Amino acid sequence: MNDNNVTLNESGLKRTIGFWPVVFFGVLAMGPGGGMTYFPILQPMSNGYCYLSFLIAACIMFLSVLSYMKMVQTFPETGSAYAYTTKGLGPKIGFLVGWVLLIDYGVVPMFTLYLNAMYFTEIFGIPEPVWVLIFSVLITAACIIGLKLSTAIQIIIGIAAFLVVLILEFGAVKDMFANGVNLFHQSAVYDPDKIMWGGVLNGTAIAFMAMLGFDGMTTLTEETTMTPKKMSKAVLIAVLIQEFFLITSTYLMGAVMDWQTIPEDKFDTAYMYMLEIFTSPTFAAILVVIQNISILACIMSFFTISSRILYSMGRNGAIPKAFSKLHPKTETPIFSILFVFVVCTSGALFIPWEVTAELISYGGCVAFLFVNISMITYFWIRKKEKKIFRNLLIPGLAAVSIVVVICSLAKITLTVGICWTIVGILYLTIGYKTNKNFRESIDSGSIEMEG
Repeated sequence: MNDNNVTLNESGLKRTIGFWPVVFFGVLAMGPGGGMTYFPILQPMSNGYCYLSFLIAACIMFLSVLSYMKMVQTFPETGSAYAYTTKGLGPKIGFLVGWVLLIDYGVVPMFTLYLNAMYFTEIFGIPEPVWVLIFSVLITAACIIGLKLSTAIQIIIGIAAFLVVLILEFGAVKDMFANGVNLFHQSAVYDPDKIMWGGVLNGTAIAFMAMLGFDGMTTLTEETTMTPKKMSKAVLIAVLIQEFFLITSTYLMGAVMDWQTIPEDKFDTAYMYMLEIFTSPTFAAILVVIQNISILACIMSFFTISSRILYSMGRNGAIPKAFSKLHPKTETPIFSILFVFVVCTSGALFIPWEVTAELISYGGCVAFLFVNISMITYFWIRKKEKKIFRNLLIPGLAAVSIVVVICSLAKITLTVGICWTIVGILYLTIGYKTNKNFRESIDSGSIEMEG
């Protein structure tokens, strides 16, 4: 006999996870410390106003999440830009959106590997390349073994990540009050003579990346006690909480200290420098190590996702069959994992981290652009649900806003992104015409271009 509060779904999994645990895991998946991570990149770009990049990104993301919520309610069994584009615009366009997102799956680990290495070098003095190799080898070994973090460990890491952000924000506010500085002084809020709007818009695309990951919440659908409608509300609240952390942390970091006064050799690890001032060097180092452990867990998930996508594509004939080879004991896609290891490690070692941060933004922007377009296509055109505000104006405004952001991306980002998209179009066209298995996989949607 089952507990009165526990039900079983068709697959036999217990439905025990409630609303707030799902919200917690959603915020954890996005990373509440993302604002601190991107501060050294976005603050110089905007000349001191990177919080506006997060504010603008939050507004656009809010509109996009409204579209995402409707898709979650309509297709509760799916949960990604690839899947929703496939439903709204067809499997070929869905494949191309998934193809573009492969940039993120590859570049995010490059960026975060080197980022972690910088902080560990600051603490322990060992050069960045050594840390990159150590982290890559450990994560790759864990992926090959098939290691998964327990729920308890994820909760501990999540709580620690929240605490780091809260301690930084509390320290900033306390420091400002102690020095008689107005929390909302003009130089921090808005100075028309200082702000660089081009940098703010360019930074908006990068800021998007700190809000991605919430789609992973839908993987818990079969284990929650919630209806699809309530799940969509959980997604919205998780995104709003994340946006609050991102905006407040970046604003306070900029308000408490002029970024140009931070020593040059400390700027790349700016939030650690501030934590040292607000607490102590030792305590700051402990906090940073805890924060970066949560980032390593994120990198491991990206390694796993990337290797599973390559495995799926190899199994379905989209790429060489070698990518579908499984380890005889652990039954993990060993060739795919090793390929991801080589690509991500090489990128972390040889591509400047500022460049990888900008490259990430292209995939995320394109993905959410097509989610909004799919929303209009599916509900307004196909289903003929003529709700102007909900099914046309909201997704339309979000789509136009994202196009503006894409147009503001750095030239190298647009160049690489467009070239990668063209390669995907050619790959799809040739493969669809010449490879029967590939054609059947595309038409059936069985290539898993998602995590």
